[in-house]
Amino acid sequence: MCRRSLTLTQVDSTNLSSLSLNWQPTLLIQQPTLSASTQRLLSAVRYRKIHILRKGRLQGMFCAVATFTDIADVRGHKTSSGIHVPMGPAFREPEHLSDSQEEKIAETLQAKLLGYRLTSHRKVVRSTFDVPQFSLKMRELARSMGRCTPESPELQQKLVHVLSQQDAEINSERRTDLNTILVEVVLAGCHEASQQHLYIGDITRDAMALLEDRGERRHVEAREVGARLRVLGLSTEPRDSKGFRLRLSPLVRVRVHELAYSLVAPTIESGAVSKH
Repeated sequence: MCRRSLTLTQVDSTNLSSLSLNWQPTLLIQQPTLSASTQRLLSAVRYRKIHILRKGRLQGMFCAVATFTDIADVRGHKTSSGIHVPMGPAFREPEHLSDSQEEKIAETLQAKLLGYRLTSHRKVVRSTFDVPQFSLKMRELARSMGRCTPESPELQQKLVHVLSQQDAEINSERRTDLNTILVEVVLAGCHEASQQHLYIGDITRDAMALLEDRGERRHVEAREVGARLRVLGLSTEPRDSKGFRLRLSPLVRVRVHELAYSLVAPTIESGAVSKH
């Protein structure tokens, strides 16, 4: 039922990046768990212009992906790059088809898929379907999938219904994601005209307060905060008598705003902070 389907297992980011995807297959991956690095790569390949650097050469990685994993793995690796479909055990044995029966079904469906692509491509490109109430990343997914059925408002509404719960879960997790929390704390400091720097200890204290305000009691170490800020591109200055601090230079303020929009920080999305 998929265009150029390729069934895989034992997939990781290394062997996946070595696979030639120039013919843009649909990867059907079945394995119990997927590592975080593999999840990130699979999330990236849905973008048409994504390339990876392999042995000094750029390699295109654009294709469609469907994965079947254990429930525990899905819960541990939330992503907004696809639709999560919970699947319980079947109550009856599925019908077994012979190779010739499967081939006949595939040929029929592939012809129909190609025919739909040829007749609907222009309508899909011109579709204005949108779901502005969704978070930015989920809105992008819903818009891309909804535009594939420009003449079926019923299917589009079903898609919105399916993605609504997933969007709510992602929004809930994002509100207590520590990277997002730290960016929001620093962002608030950036909008204090007299604030020239923030100490890591103060950022840590405010981050825990914001987490608790959002219903999550969590102890955060200042060392972890400093390390996360550096990963986010916010380097601290050498330690003084009060500890390490982050200087709020003009470049740092710009970077913080970019991070807030990239992470879809709740204070940004709610319009509480203006863009600079």
